[in-house]
Amino acid sequence: MPSVSKILPFGFNMIMMAMLISFAMQLINADGGLMSLRPLDDYIITATAEFNNLKLEETYLRKKVSLLSLDTIDPDMLGELARQKNGLYDDNELVIFTE
Repeated sequence: MPSVSKILPFGFNMIMMAMLISFAMQLINADGGLMSLRPLDDYIITATAEFNNLKLEETYLRKKVSLLSLDTIDPDMLGELARQKNGLYDDNELVIFTE
């Protein structure tokens, strides 16, 4: 018959192993675990793409605003804006609204 001193460490080791496995499962599968990071990666990719699109739009708008600066006004841009605001288009002109 095994002595108590030999059974006790074995039982302790089994309990510790069960706790370790439990913690590992929680780390992987819990609400804030490693498996929950995959949707977060998809969200980051989507947000990065949207950010890049907004940067391109900002660049376009900054260029358009720079054409209307007080120092140098681009005559074509000024004419385009004046005609757009006042509805002064010829019959033979094609107007394409992008908004």
